[in-house]
Amino acid sequence: MNSKGNIGRSHRNPLVGRTSELEMLRQLLFVPQRGAKARLQRNASAIPLDTLRKPQCMVLIGEAGIGKTRLAEETSREAQQRGWAVAWSRSYAQESTIPYRLWIEILRSLISNDPWQKQELHKHPLLLARLAALLPELYMLLPDDESPIRQSSEQEQQSLWEAILELFKLSIERTPLLVVLDDLQWADSSSCELLAYLVRRLSNFPIVFLGTCREIEL
Repeated sequence: MNSKGNIGRSHRNPLVGRTSELEMLRQLLFVPQRGAKARLQRNASAIPLDTLRKPQCMVLIGEAGIGKTRLAEETSREAQQRGWAVAWSRSYAQESTIPYRLWIEILRSLISNDPWQKQELHKHPLLLARLAALLPELYMLLPDDESPIRQSSEQEQQSLWEAILELFKLSIERTPLLVVLDDLQWADSSSCELLAYLVRRLSNFPIVFLGTCREIEL
């Protein structure tokens, strides 16, 4: 994935103060590993990581306008400078009833911004078929003989979650990843449940989830 993709808003105010908060967020990205250094499965020598391979998740909570998004933007900039890939998504009140709306943009960026990723997905037609439930454009990449597997609604959800998990694992084989989820107070319940699943299952991987949420909506 391109680590130089768009982050947050197009117009940003200068970050004034917030030194302690920003330093705390930096520690999310650059915690020394206890024991052996973290190594990625591919191209590890090209990435100078001392990252603790442990699930990292933080949510910035506060009133509207106090600078939560601005802190997330600055953290994203720092991550990019350190060689991390950054995937960003924002929830909107008008879309709060659309299942997995928060993740669609994230998943699309993981695939579309990295040609290597598309090549890898071609090797996994079943994974493509499951992800196509959220990203219809992937249907054109499926082999002609790949037909949908009939499942119960519960099985379909589990298969989708597992496919998304595998996509994240593919994405972080070559570079660590910061996932920013802005305005979580408007995220649909399916998106929140998927976030909890990913944080739990992506233990021992170089990935950080950073969210922002209005305090009154928690």
